[in-house]
Amino acid sequence: MPWFWTIVVGTAFWRIVVLPLTLKGTQNTARVIRHGPALEAAKTRLNAAIKEGNVAYKTAAVQGLSDTYAKARITPSSMVLVPLAQLPIAFGLFLGIKKMCEFPVEQLKYSGIDLLPDLTAITSVADPYYIMPILATVALNIQIMVCSTIRLSLLR
Repeated sequence: MPWFWTIVVGTAFWRIVVLPLTLKGTQNTARVIRHGPALEAAKTRLNAAIKEGNVAYKTAAVQGLSDTYAKARITPSSMVLVPLAQLPIAFGLFLGIKKMCEFPVEQLKYSGIDLLPDLTAITSVADPYYIMPILATVALNIQIMVCSTIRLSLLR
């Protein structure tokens, strides 16, 4: 398999591997949006209890916030950990491919695709019409639209 397609398939493989985490993050976001008013009210009560300094009121407010999260089936730790778990994979793929192109790996000079014959060449030389950045932008916009559609369907 040519290097270009090896990179595409490898990237697709790792995106499929982290797909459950992506879906979990999308579900968490949808739940936060759906239960936003109740969460905000519970946070406001907690802030008021902290400002007032009443320990009993503060304990009740913390329990109320905890109950609100439980009712919404949201765990605050998953809101942070799910995106963080994906970060090393995405960053590792980027750095790995970047270092391979900078090194350069000799086989990358023959990518196997006519559009980008040399993957180690400077982008403006190998891609004078900036087709790859345009395709990347289009792909990102498609991903945003699909994720928005999924979030809206989860809210119903």
